[in-house]
Amino acid sequence: MKTGQARGIAEDWVRENASPEDWFLGAYFSGSIIELSDYDELPIGSDADLVYLNTF
Repeated sequence: MKTGQARGIAEDWVRENASPEDWFLGAYFSGSIIELSDYDELPIGSDADLVYLNTF
């Protein structure tokens, strides 16, 4: 899977599941995924780290 596709899946999940919540302020990618271009293959066993900002 290309890194851009993985980012898109994660962004869709956040948009559909987290952003409607009252506590949600935002989210951003963290970790090794930020060093890869959208066209790079996401390494097997790699993940997309997301950091959530909330009102808690």
